[in-house]
Amino acid sequence: KKIFCDILRTMKDKFFNIHMPENLLNKNKLKATPQRIAIIKEIMRAGHIDIHELHKRLILYFPSISLATVYKNIDTLLESSIIRELNVAHQKKKYELLQLSHAHMVCTACGKITDVQIDTDCIVEQIKDKKFHYHSCDVYFYGICDECSRK
Repeated sequence: KKIFCDILRTMKDKFFNIHMPENLLNKNKLKATPQRIAIIKEIMRAGHIDIHELHKRLILYFPSISLATVYKNIDTLLESSIIRELNVAHQKKKYELLQLSHAHMVCTACGKITDVQIDTDCIVEQIKDKKFHYHSCDVYFYGICDECSRK
């Protein structure tokens, strides 16, 4: 019985991941165009990606897609809070799917960005005490990743 449940859960996860872009778009009342679906899938695949790398990947599927079209779709996805923009020091703006609260560990040697889950409750409590109405919180840790430190 447990094996059967595990198989069903795996099938459900695979189905959800395949159809996740369409679900995100439909939930936000956006048309699920092939370009938008591909943009979301590429952002999911990359984790964090800049617009020029995204455009380069999309050309493989849509040879005539312009950079302007990618920018327009990115703006739409940002406005709908499907994705968010990362402003990492000394790097081009990058994009990621909107997720639960997390921080970013940025390697200053290779530029790799890794997500790390954090509990922001204590930060939020301190902000509430200051009577400050915040709209977002970004936490970045800069250092050297394990791979670069072994070089």
